[in-house]
Amino acid sequence: MSFDFLRHRSSWRRPSSFRARLCIILALLAAGWLWPVSSYAQRASNTWSQPVDATLNSTAQMGSFNLLLCDPYQNAYLLWAEQAANGAAVYLRTDATGSWSTARDIIAVPGAVVFNLAAAISQPEDTLHLIWVDQHLRGNLYYSQAPLHTAEQPSSWSTPQLLGQAVDWSSIKADSTGTAHVVYGTTDDSGLEHTVYHLELPNSGANWSDQNVAYSVVSALPALIRPELAIDGRDRLHIGLSLNSYEYGAYSEVGYIHSEDNGQTWGAYRQVQNTGSTFQGVAWIAPYAFGTDEVHLTWHDPRRMHSWSSDGGQTWREPKEIMPLAAAFGGRNELTRDSAGVLHVVTAVGDGVYSASWNGAEWSAPEQIDSRFIDPHGQTIVTCQGNQLHVAYYDRTGENKVWYTTRLVNAPPLERKAMPLSSTTSDLARSTPTITAAIILTPVPAGRPAVNPVPPDTPNPMRAILLPFLAALALIAGVVTLHLWREAH
Repeated sequence: MSFDFLRHRSSWRRPSSFRARLCIILALLAAGWLWPVSSYAQRASNTWSQPVDATLNSTAQMGSFNLLLCDPYQNAYLLWAEQAANGAAVYLRTDATGSWSTARDIIAVPGAVVFNLAAAISQPEDTLHLIWVDQHLRGNLYYSQAPLHTAEQPSSWSTPQLLGQAVDWSSIKADSTGTAHVVYGTTDDSGLEHTVYHLELPNSGANWSDQNVAYSVVSALPALIRPELAIDGRDRLHIGLSLNSYEYGAYSEVGYIHSEDNGQTWGAYRQVQNTGSTFQGVAWIAPYAFGTDEVHLTWHDPRRMHSWSSDGGQTWREPKEIMPLAAAFGGRNELTRDSAGVLHVVTAVGDGVYSASWNGAEWSAPEQIDSRFIDPHGQTIVTCQGNQLHVAYYDRTGENKVWYTTRLVNAPPLERKAMPLSSTTSDLARSTPTITAAIILTPVPAGRPAVNPVPPDTPNPMRAILLPFLAALALIAGVVTLHLWREAH
């Protein structure tokens, strides 16, 4: 009897021991299962992805003047100019299908240069507007457009239109009515007389308006003028103006003007700074508008400087330094805002690309995106899907490529929406008036293969959860099967 009791007690303990071991295994597996989720969240919120070459396998000699856009349906677009002796081109990629598309050569030009590439998206017709200049100094300014949902198709783009000549720099934005606004700066043969023009294209598809003068000035030394445009939620136009002498560091000035009547009249010029903290001077002032009344200005002095207005540009706060970096005039200190209302900046210096965030009062410590000495230029940043930041830039001393990186931030995500198909936009693109036929619209030409899709998909948190979970189930099943087999034998 005692023997039977002991045997029974022993058989009772063994399952208990097995349960203990099984619980330990389950706890370890649960920790392993949850770790990738925690790791993903930490990685997504605190680190930038490894920069990748967005022009991989392209045979063009130099990728440059990249830009990023996010459409109202939360799709991202990366465009850049390829410079090549056998003909320059504009390339486009989008993640509208959930992953980055293969690059498409949407516009090819006979010349070797596509300079100062800029773009905007307008509603309600969902049109992608594109402008560029065909020389590095005092070139011709061209414009083309395409329906957003077919922008990857070269045949969707309208015949390019000549908007201006002897252009130093240009900028394009769209207002709340869908009207596209362009500002561009010109300089006369002496290099001393500078004029900034404004013109607009109504969303009705009519012709461009006559150009009107937004600003004019005579510089003390031969210089170029660079206007940058922003439009706020009340459709007020804001322009940052940079004057830089042809002789590096000899003369520079940055200032600001704005219009409260869609560019019909312009307020008085406000000089922001004309003396730098070093001999390099000041450069690259640009406005950024968020909401109805919030306007920001960033520029180089050559420190990365920032000022802001909460009343539509009427009054301005004292400038603050964004981050301490050496002089580098390779691009704007570009701003974007996430769905939580936090501002993010990207800037660069010869041996690095950096970002930081603004909490409404102070800038965070800088985060390094790229540490290679590649002389990065044209850094640009955009927020899409509410919490995903995209950054692109091109190098000047490395491989002459456009580089792309991304990260997630702690902000509410915005879901993608289906993009409606609009025949109106297609008709609008096809009916755009033609002023010049110098530009050739063509698919990817022979000898210039399309590039591979490079920007990696954003890590999928469900994948991080499911794979360890399935592995855990398989291991548990194996342990239970082994235990039952031993019991049976």
